[in-house]
Amino acid sequence: VDSALEDTNGKLIWDKPAVLKRVGGKEKRLVKLVGLFFSAMPDRMTALQQAVDDENVEEILHLAHSIKGVVANLGGLCMEEAALELETAVKNNEMSSIERHMKQVDEAYDALTHCISSSDLNAAEK
Repeated sequence: VDSALEDTNGKLIWDKPAVLKRVGGKEKRLVKLVGLFFSAMPDRMTALQQAVDDENVEEILHLAHSIKGVVANLGGLCMEEAALELETAVKNNEMSSIERHMKQVDEAYDALTHCISSSDLNAAEK
């Protein structure tokens, strides 16, 4: 495994081979999926942070679940896990840990976007 695809704990940030397999090995489909991620996820992350700031439990649950699904489809394993942990904390009414979980989602998002941006996928777009 490429070390750039792992976080500091050795967890896989982006499972590109798995998602490439999921799209039938077609790099163009993967590029399209990544494009959708980059166009939609910034707004979702902003909305999630706003929901956390507002302590809007229903919105946090909805957005965390939605984000978890999107990144799962994209093979974003660390971010999927972080979103699941946020969703679980809210479901368990562990509101004191929400900020910490949100920070983990943010960090995983930054790592995933960096990992994807650093990949050779951009060459396939040209």
